[in-house]
Amino acid sequence: MGNDNTAGYREDESMVSGAEGKIAEVIIKQAVPKVTDYVRMLWSGKKFLILGPARAGKTSFLTYLEHLILPLEKQTGSTVGVHTGHDRTLKLGPNGTLELRVRKPRDVAGQMPIHHIEYIKDYKPHCIIVVLDATTFWGFPASASSLEWFRQFCPLLNTLLISNPKVVARLKAMTVIINKWDRVEAKDDKEDEDNRKLFESYIRDILDESLQNRFYEPGGKRAIDVLPCALAKTRLGDRLAKELVQSIAQTLDSAE
Repeated sequence: MGNDNTAGYREDESMVSGAEGKIAEVIIKQAVPKVTDYVRMLWSGKKFLILGPARAGKTSFLTYLEHLILPLEKQTGSTVGVHTGHDRTLKLGPNGTLELRVRKPRDVAGQMPIHHIEYIKDYKPHCIIVVLDATTFWGFPASASSLEWFRQFCPLLNTLLISNPKVVARLKAMTVIINKWDRVEAKDDKEDEDNRKLFESYIRDILDESLQNRFYEPGGKRAIDVLPCALAKTRLGDRLAKELVQSIAQTLDSAE
């Protein structure tokens, strides 16, 4: 990542594959805080709550939101309790016209889904990020499977969104991250695309079976994004991480 430029932003650029095979430029800039930004953050900043099973990469996503840096791929200590990050304003696109104000994002330690529901109830986030580990979807006991964790989480979330009007009124977006995508082997782009569709189909089935509320219902207008990512320095670079942040920003912007 380069040094701050004369426009007052930290800038990082890459060319990535866009929708339908088109080439789209994803540019993310981290704004240098100004006095007026603090007021805007209080008024329009979005609260992020990052959830998921242990060792899935939740803290790595928080690190990327805060610093636009992917951590080295290495064994790290487990998060204990709740880690609250710093306010950040990100500007996306060549002209920085799409802004994402992230207000004190919270990364929750990997626990049973019922405990994460309590954090949603207390924090009332604008955006829920669920980070799952692609390498533990299948072939693992339920206690160690990301997919089974999500299968248990969704009915509990549905009950909360039905019973708590304050939570559902605040919630604007939800994204499911299939992390560690660099470890899902594919011999070419076609096989990678097939893998994406397979993983996403399992997530979509759980969502449509479990959720029926004001925020989300099968076939409804509001979408829950499901995106692969590699939230560490790997052979894939930061392309998927940039696409992920852009998708979240666009979803929140369209929800306004």
